Amino acid sequence: MVCIWDASTGACLKEMRHERAGGCVVSLKFSPEGALLLSAAADPDGALRVWDVATGTEVLGVRAEAPVASVGWCVHSSLPEFVIAGADGVSLF
Repeated sequence: MVCIWDASTGACLKEMRHERAGGCVVSLKFSPEGALLLSAAADPDGALRVWDVATGTEVLGVRAEAPVASVGWCVHSSLPEFVIAGADGVSLF
């Protein structure tokens, strides 16, 4: 599970879940402008999720072919592109 916290109150504002991973998230990265959150979980299908931070809703779900160790956004792209690194090497989405 991923929580977005209010730093001033300590309240959890949004909860985002990787249901098949049992809540086990291995990597997180906010988009350069902060509107999206990319997460990778340790679930059987190597799930990657892109979340809308304001609403907490999933806007994209992608399956990776192998376990993912780390994620990152391509900061110089005009599109919301991201990279993943894992057992199969590095891939661009």
